[in-house]
Amino acid sequence: MKLKLNQWLLLASGVVLLFVVGLALKSAGLFSVFSNGPESATSLSVVVLLGLALIVVLMIALAIVYSVLDLTVKSEALGLPEGSVRALIAFSLVTIFVLMAAFLYRNVSDLGPGTTITRIPKAQIDELKKDFVVVAVPATKADGSPDLDTDGKTPLYQVKYFVRHNKDTDDFAKQIFTTLATVFVSVISFYFGSSASISGAGAVAKAMASGTKKNPPSITQLDPDHIAIGSGDTPLKITGDGLSTVTNVKVGNSDLKPNKVTEKLVEVTVPSSVLTKKNSLKVSLVSDTGESQSMDLSIE
Repeated sequence: MKLKLNQWLLLASGVVLLFVVGLALKSAGLFSVFSNGPESATSLSVVVLLGLALIVVLMIALAIVYSVLDLTVKSEALGLPEGSVRALIAFSLVTIFVLMAAFLYRNVSDLGPGTTITRIPKAQIDELKKDFVVVAVPATKADGSPDLDTDGKTPLYQVKYFVRHNKDTDDFAKQIFTTLATVFVSVISFYFGSSASISGAGAVAKAMASGTKKNPPSITQLDPDHIAIGSGDTPLKITGDGLSTVTNVKVGNSDLKPNKVTEKLVEVTVPSSVLTKKNSLKVSLVSDTGESQSMDLSIE
C-alpha cells in the first residue's frame, strides 16, 4: 500500500513528537528518578503519569493513522483492531511495574551518598557504627607513613559513613513490590485469558454456524427429460431433495419462477421461446442455500 504525502507527514510528525517529548523529559531532569534523594520519589510520580499519558496519546495517534489509511474497525473501540484497549491497559501496567521495580531496587540496594571525615580515632568510629554504616581506612601522611594523633601513639583513620537503612522502610518496599507484582500478573493473565476466550468463542460460533448451514437443493430427475422442437409452453416436473426453499429455476439462459414448490418436487412451465431449435439446456434450481447441480434437458 502506497502512502500519500499527508500520510507520510503524519507519520513523520509522530516520530518528531516522540523525540521532542524525550528531550523535554531529559531537560526537566525527570530521569533523576533513579538517583537517590528526596526529589526522586516526586520524579517517579511525574514519570509514571507522563508515561501513561504518552501511551494514551500514542494510541490516539495510532487511531488517527488507521483512520487516514482507512483501516479502522468501526465495531471496536478507537477503531483499532480487537484487543487494542486490553493491550493498552496491560502495557500501561508494564510501564508502572518496570519503573517501580527499578526505583525500589535502587533505593533498597544503594546506600546513597556518604559523608567523609578525616583524621578521627577509633573511639569515634565505634560511636558512628551505632547509627551508621561505616567504612574506615587508616589515615596516612604525604610520605605514606601512618598518621597519628597529637600524642604520637593513637592511629587516626579516614572514614566514610552512610545512613543505615530503616528495616521498616525496606519491609514496606518489599510489600509494595509484591503487591504490584501480583496485580501485574493478574492483569496480564486477564489480557491473555480474554484474548483466548474471545478466540474460542469465535471458533465455537463459527463451528455452530457451519453445523447449522443447510445444503443447496439437489436434482434427481426431470420429467420430461426431452421436449420436441417447436412445442408450446411445456410443464416440467423436477424431483429431488431439499427443494422447499427453491425460488427460481434456470433453464438455459432463462430464469423462471416455479409454479409449485414442495420438499421433493418443483413444477415450472418452460416457455415456447426456448424450444425453437435443437439444443441441450442446463436445468438447475436456485434457493437461499445455494444453487443445485444441473441436469440436461434435450430439445429434439
